[in-house]
Amino acid sequence: MPEKEGGLKRELSFEELKREMPIGQSCTVRLTREGAQNLFSSIQDINEEGILIALPTDERGIPVLIRNGEVIEVSLIAGLGRIGFLTKVDRPIKEPLPMLKLHPPTNIFKVELRKYYRVPVHLPFRAFVATEVFDSDMNSRWIKNFALPPEEAKVTGTVLDISGGGIYAVTKKDLEKGDVLLVELSVSGEFELRDVAARVVRKTMANPERKLLGYGMEFINIDEKDREKVIRYVFKRQRELRGLLA
Repeated sequence: MPEKEGGLKRELSFEELKREMPIGQSCTVRLTREGAQNLFSSIQDINEEGILIALPTDERGIPVLIRNGEVIEVSLIAGLGRIGFLTKVDRPIKEPLPMLKLHPPTNIFKVELRKYYRVPVHLPFRAFVATEVFDSDMNSRWIKNFALPPEEAKVTGTVLDISGGGIYAVTKKDLEKGDVLLVELSVSGEFELRDVAARVVRKTMANPERKLLGYGMEFINIDEKDREKVIRYVFKRQRELRGLLA
């Protein structure tokens, strides 16, 4: 079955899978024969007759044909967990786009993650010191702190690890635990975070010689769709790192 993750694992029925599996979600496809590589696809439809996925491609984006009757493993991110299952290829479909029809799967499971998993990265980021404001109904939101001079409010640095829950970043800016920043961070083709509020929860001296301070920050108002994009990127990055170590 797909690679194991830490967390609470439970079996799903096909009816539960139909409710929980997002249409359009990216997924990983792997043939069960020895030495098979990971392929990449997306969920196109699911009904009583089975599942439609886009024609899988390899890491170069080249389509890969899979024989009828071939057993495959499919895994994908759904909410804060990973769904995986075994199924057989039924047949290829050419219209309205190249797809594979899969038989209704067996051995379906979902791993509910107990925490957000972090992966090492090296990503430039910028942010602005934020302040909390309230509307007439006492609903709060975070905005740039215009009371500070622009150069004092601006923060630039490098993100060294990331998860669905936050980031660890280094910068020369001196911040305090409890400070909130509006973070801008992106990875082309993966996710783009703009004005996501992140609270400093940990402060360290990362590199005294370069006067770099390290900050652990937790996201406090990230849109769940953006969070899921980050989580998908984290899992993809995990696979890349495992490939480098293999």
